[in-house]
Amino acid sequence: MRRMGLLTADVTPIGVVTTGDSQPVELRESSYTVPVATQGNRPCLVAHKGADFAAALGFVGTERIGASPTYQWLERYSKANHGLTLVEFGESLAAELSVLWGKHSYDTCLWIFISGSSGGEPVFRAIRNCGPDMDQALLYTQIGPDFVCIDDLANHA
Repeated sequence: MRRMGLLTADVTPIGVVTTGDSQPVELRESSYTVPVATQGNRPCLVAHKGADFAAALGFVGTERIGASPTYQWLERYSKANHGLTLVEFGESLAAELSVLWGKHSYDTCLWIFISGSSGGEPVFRAIRNCGPDMDQALLYTQIGPDFVCIDDLANHA
C-alpha cells in the first residue's frame, strides 16, 4: 500500500480553507517513506496572525527540523515572526529554511503552505525546496537546499 502526505487548500466565499492529513511522510528524491514509529495522528496546521494577514500554516514532506517535529518548529517560527507582513513572512521563512537545509544537509522535500486572508481577500503562498516536477511514479525530483516562496500555485505547480 502506498501512503502520501496530503495538504489541500480551497478558496471559498468566506476565505481560504486548508485541511491536512495527519499521516507523517518523508519526501525524498524519487522516493518517500512513512516513519513506522510515528504513524497515526499528529498536528498538521498552525494558526498564524501576521501584520496584514491571518492564515493556516500547513506542511508536508519533512517530519523533523533539527531536534523538533516540523509542527513545533513551524509553531515557534510563527510566534517569533507574527509582526511580519505576508510577503515578509513568506520570504523570511524560505530564507530560514534554506539556511537550515544547507547547514544540516537535509535530503528531504518540504512544502509549507500559507492559506488565509488579507484585507478580506484570500491569500495563498507555497514555500518549497523541490520540483515542482514529479517523476512518472508521481514522486518529487529536484530536491535541494534552496527554498522559494511562490505567491500562488496556479502558474507555478
